[in-house]
Amino acid sequence: MKITEYGNGFLFEPKNIKVNFKDAQGNSVKEEKVRIANIIDPNNRSLYDIIWKDENQVKITMNYEGETKILTHNFNTEQMKISTK
Repeated sequence: MKITEYGNGFLFEPKNIKVNFKDAQGNSVKEEKVRIANIIDPNNRSLYDIIWKDENQVKITMNYEGETKILTHNFNTEQMKISTK
């Protein structure tokens, strides 16, 4: 799992981040775009908290200026969920 794009959402910059999910061999199996919820604050790595629940489940907490988004992904079932706090 790797976040590959940190857009800022400003006028000409991307308004999404890209999260790539890869298998054990490093092959990309899924890419998810998440809309950034910042209006003024710059987007950077410190806004993201990545926690592995176990070897198959990852939880990414995105602490944006406007809201907190949580992305969970299960590599066994390929189920993904995005929620907000």
